[in-house]
Amino acid sequence: MATSCVWYVRSPASAAAATVAVTNATVAATAATVTATAATVAATIAATATAVTVVTTVAAAAAVAATAAIAATAAVAATAATIAATAALCEFALAKQTSFQSSGSLVLRWAEELSMIPSTP
Repeated sequence: MATSCVWYVRSPASAAAATVAVTNATVAATAATVTATAATVAATIAATATAVTVVTTVAAAAAVAATAAIAATAAVAATAATIAATAALCEFALAKQTSFQSSGSLVLRWAEELSMIPSTP
């Protein structure tokens, strides 16, 4: 023989009222559980969004740092190339100046050879 709380109730109306009260309490507890679960889900979503934001921010900062490093390297390489080109141009100009000075006037010699001007004394 199973015993239950209904065994001690004196009337069927009291038993029905007790069942309704227990059902109402169960519904209220279920609603509270659903609300708590919804709050937990919302907190989890917020935490996940925060984690994604942190990861995205860190990745963006790393990309900015990498871009800055690449730009700095390119600037250094461009500066070095400019210095090298300037040095080469200076050496070329100096070599040409020396060549003109050592051969007298190369332009005049070319002009004489092409018979554009009479020979110079």
